[in-house]
Amino acid sequence: MATNTSTNPLVEETAEVIPTDFYGEESKEYIKHLQQRLEMAYRIKNTTHPEWNNKNYYQVYEENQKIAHTHHLAPKKNEDDVVVSSGTIEQKLDALLSHVNNLNLTCEVDTYDQEKRNIVAVSRGLEDIMWDTACNEPGSDDSGDEEKRMARQRELLIQGTVFVQEEWLKLWEMKKQAKKTGTAVDVTWSKETDFQKKLVKVFEGPSRTMLYGPNVFLGDITEFYNEGQPFIFVTIQEDYYKAKARYGKFDNWKYVQKGKIPPTTTSSQQDPPKTIFDGKWRLTELRDNQVEVIIYQDQPNDEFQIIINGVLMLPIGYPLSWVTPRGKYNIAKQVFRIINDKFAYGKGFVSSGSIQHISALIDEMLRLFVLKTRKSIMPAYVNTSGRVIDRRVLSPGRISMGIDPGSLQPIAGNEVQGVTAGEANFLTMMKDLIDKSTVSDQFQGQAGKSGTTATEVMTLQQQAQLTLGLTIAACALLEKKLGYLRLFNILANWFKPVGQSV
Repeated sequence: MATNTSTNPLVEETAEVIPTDFYGEESKEYIKHLQQRLEMAYRIKNTTHPEWNNKNYYQVYEENQKIAHTHHLAPKKNEDDVVVSSGTIEQKLDALLSHVNNLNLTCEVDTYDQEKRNIVAVSRGLEDIMWDTACNEPGSDDSGDEEKRMARQRELLIQGTVFVQEEWLKLWEMKKQAKKTGTAVDVTWSKETDFQKKLVKVFEGPSRTMLYGPNVFLGDITEFYNEGQPFIFVTIQEDYYKAKARYGKFDNWKYVQKGKIPPTTTSSQQDPPKTIFDGKWRLTELRDNQVEVIIYQDQPNDEFQIIINGVLMLPIGYPLSWVTPRGKYNIAKQVFRIINDKFAYGKGFVSSGSIQHISALIDEMLRLFVLKTRKSIMPAYVNTSGRVIDRRVLSPGRISMGIDPGSLQPIAGNEVQGVTAGEANFLTMMKDLIDKSTVSDQFQGQAGKSGTTATEVMTLQQQAQLTLGLTIAACALLEKKLGYLRLFNILANWFKPVGQSV
């Protein structure tokens, strides 16, 4: 795949070299400890675990994506093979998400004074602020939090674990303003344009972002709850200019060199170890126009750090409590189905055995049915003539010369009768099993079996509501956790003065 590695000649990108005395010996020891933590969490996620059927996280993530989007079908090996899928999992997934999207999962706020009396005005005011900030979420194409909510709920059902980050975001963009005011600027091709560049803040407020699962790393994979994690960090592969809009105000940004580590010019066959304090370290692979942003949080030790292409943006030991309200992790985690309380990740809807395996059986039966129907319509023949006969002689209405009528003999067998009633009943039984494990066709808005009464339909819908209990509970818990993060984010930052004049 071709990548865009061109450089904008209108933007200054000169990066300074980190001075050799930039970090002291004590700081280097801490940075080594930090680097070991990051690399250890990265290795653990690449390690196979029995909870993932002896696969690593990335294999499970890719497998779930293929199943959810019906991309798991094997390609053709022979000319007569059939690639077909019932799309069962995709349909059931859309039905669940449609039902959840119709529910009102907006959080309500109750405020009490020291006498345990509900202060209704304050409660409604906070709810209005939370609603206003949700409607003005950045990076949502003016859709607010609605589209983001649909995306994180879909991720929860597909992968079984979703991570969402809440932060107080400040975005800066380069704006160009005319040096002359009051009159139009005379710009010709032969001379420099008469304008000046300036970084302008274009947004400040709470922001909610669903994190890409493979980029989230936990300090202890055996700890189920986020509060018990020794540390959490996120890696983001981001375009250089996009990262500059967010982090360009940091003093150390001038040392950030975009792209992967430049090759060394030493004559030794083995390169020296790459470390953070010399700026020659990357945890993941990057393209030439990207930077790797690592956001590190250590709640037990009250530490927070941002590392961009091996350059620390903040002083060593910067307090997490200065960044997040109450000094807590600003990342909410929700699992769909708990594997066990000694494993941090959960299991998704699409990877459930009763859904994944039965759906695979249905797809296999459909492929066999197509092959058997083809064989019944155009059975196999044995050529006894001793010479090559084109298969087109069997086409309807075709007249062939010089061929003995007995040269082609159909191969006898039960396959020529097509799909039998027993085989069709087996397919129906498989569909009934997967309906009992998920939701029925009636719940999806499709027509039921002939002769189904209204009472039976209501009973099926009630049973589907019971089946949906886990799905609704998981989605509601996710929104509740995000509501708490947004509430404390607002209390900590929303009411700060922004000026002295109205």
